Amino acid sequence: MSHENPYDALPSAKSMAADNLGDDMRRVNVNPVELFKRGYALLGDQYWLFLGMSLVAIILGSLVLMMMCYVPIIFFLPISFASAFVLYRDIYAQPIVVTQIA
Repeated sequence: MSHENPYDALPSAKSMAADNLGDDMRRVNVNPVELFKRGYALLGDQYWLFLGMSLVAIILGSLVLMMMCYVPIIFFLPISFASAFVLYRDIYAQPIVVTQIA
């Protein structure tokens, strides 16, 4: 991608003194569709993987605070992989419903 960087300073740009603030400004049109196409071209076939990972991170990040509220409750209980789902159903289901309603 050998595009010219539109954000580079112009060779004729002077100092940003108060008397010549708007003399050599370069306007740039931003095309969001083109930017998404360039992003897809950079990531290639991993675009959807990155998008999915981002969505999972957002969802898990929003659930962390609710989960932290119940750490003292489950702190002294024996934890196993199977019991994690039972605790999730019993403890975390109500705050998730409240969060979705609010």
